[in-house]
Amino acid sequence: MTKKLIQSFAFFALLTCLCVCKATAQTDYKHQIDSVLKANKVIGFGYSVCSGEKELTSAVWGTRVLGENNAVQVADRFHLGSNTKAFTSFLVAKAVEQGKLDWKTKFFEVFPNLEAKANSAYKDITLADLLSHRAGIQPFGSEKDIVKIPTFAGSVREQRVLFAEYALQQEPVKIPQGSFYSYSNAGYVLATAMLEQKTDKAWEEQAVELFNLEMKLSIDFGFPNRLNRKHPWGHRSIDALKTVPTPPDDHQKPLSIFAPAEDLNISIQEYTKWLRHHLLGLQGRDTYLKAETYNFMHFGLNEYALGWRNIVKGDNHVSTHEGSLGTFYARAVLFKDKNLGFAMLANSADPKTIIAMNEIQKILLKQFGK
Repeated sequence: MTKKLIQSFAFFALLTCLCVCKATAQTDYKHQIDSVLKANKVIGFGYSVCSGEKELTSAVWGTRVLGENNAVQVADRFHLGSNTKAFTSFLVAKAVEQGKLDWKTKFFEVFPNLEAKANSAYKDITLADLLSHRAGIQPFGSEKDIVKIPTFAGSVREQRVLFAEYALQQEPVKIPQGSFYSYSNAGYVLATAMLEQKTDKAWEEQAVELFNLEMKLSIDFGFPNRLNRKHPWGHRSIDALKTVPTPPDDHQKPLSIFAPAEDLNISIQEYTKWLRHHLLGLQGRDTYLKAETYNFMHFGLNEYALGWRNIVKGDNHVSTHEGSLGTFYARAVLFKDKNLGFAMLANSADPKTIIAMNEIQKILLKQFGK
């Protein structure tokens, strides 16, 4: 399933939720969720509901691997796909608050030696442009695009700079009429290269230091079964009738240079803790970032700010993101005005799983969104 179709599913679900949020809540919402998951033959699933102050509820369902009697546990990890972008934006925001970067810092201010070979259309692109998909960088979101990328030597940090040089020689993407942005995984690679250059530290190292050591979360890299085969396996739909588990060495795993755009994993419990910091920030409270920074990341730009898409409909301010490499599916939804957040993670990304997630989102909003 393409990212564009996935985003369409999620966007429709959000608009539907905004319209039904005042509907009467069902008393047995957990039974409804169970019925939805069974009806759509979802393999493995986890969800949580939280406010900024606490987790309100959470549950897991199903099996880690299709065909095995191996139930999902609350501490199991799921792959986040493009929901990784919010973590990368968070790292960059921390560097901005520390004065190491500015949202308006131009790419070629950091890498002046790359400008001579670059397409002149990119001469003024900024850090914020890259994180909000407004720089016109080619997306590099399909297997066809990925196989064309040259093999780069050196460390992952060095490879990201070499990739940036390559990406900036390509023709820019035109932002569609009526839209504010054109989604690009590659833009996050370039933003990460800027971060690494200004901090002199690899993204991977910074992620562990901030999220695991300082914030006491537990993020990891790659597919969850990469280091521990007991964690949930992703599942790929071969056709309408056949779905298969993906092994740790699955050939479609992301290139290392793209990790900041799409390659973290986390448990539903830890993801909930992460979302609570954002909700507190959106309520005006400083946590690991300043409240004004949280609000800028979520709503500072129309449609897509920094790692978060946003929808403003009347008094409803909703920020959201979804991520999938075709084997897992992740969604986060934050209702700023309600101080309410949902996290939903699945180890499959077929259309029925997404339909189930849309239905569960509506059920949760009826129950908790009063």
